[in-house]
Amino acid sequence: MGTISAIIPTRGYIVASCIESVLDNLKDMDYRIVFSKGHSIPDCFTIPIRDELRFGANYIWLVEEDVEVPRYGLQSLLAADYDISAIDYPFPNGVGCAAYHKGKPLWCGTGCTLIKRRVFDGVWQPWFRTDVDYIINDDGTFTENEGVLNKYGGHDIYFCLKARRLGFTLGVVPNITARHFKIKKMGEAGVNNGAHEFTVYDHIKKINVMKGDPLDSDIFS
Repeated sequence: MGTISAIIPTRGYIVASCIESVLDNLKDMDYRIVFSKGHSIPDCFTIPIRDELRFGANYIWLVEEDVEVPRYGLQSLLAADYDISAIDYPFPNGVGCAAYHKGKPLWCGTGCTLIKRRVFDGVWQPWFRTDVDYIINDDGTFTENEGVLNKYGGHDIYFCLKARRLGFTLGVVPNITARHFKIKKMGEAGVNNGAHEFTVYDHIKKINVMKGDPLDSDIFS
């Protein structure tokens, strides 16, 4: 199987159960853990991935700082055996991060995603971009806009579409959901009980279904 490099991008704090779940899933594995800090999106992904590929990683496992991996989640990702295998998780509005068309995943989030080395070897750089936006037209086709400034995220969509266009497989593990944490209130300094308060999202109430597949629109940078 080879080495799994777990990369955890962080803004400076990491939910404790994130670390606990990652360590629990990596038991008996050949692994490295890298904390990517001090970088914005997409550099917080690109820089440690480049480093870990030079180290010889066979798999890159992306786990974001506010995600708790389910028990046996990593084993499920390995068993799925896609080039890009993901465990979905909900946004605060209850919608899953992955998007589908006709039952086929189009893209997934980077909260709990296992990627085989050959994807990065085969996909030209940049792997991730945040300045590209995809507009869904009324007829189900997509329009690509480049050079979008100050846009949050979208790196995951860009990466997945680029990899799929080159023939790499993408799959979402069914019947399993990661827990997504959002800070509700920062802990108060100078008191004994200064724990942060979190809201936990652990149920996907709605699947993100698209009218079409961007790859059918013959667009790409």
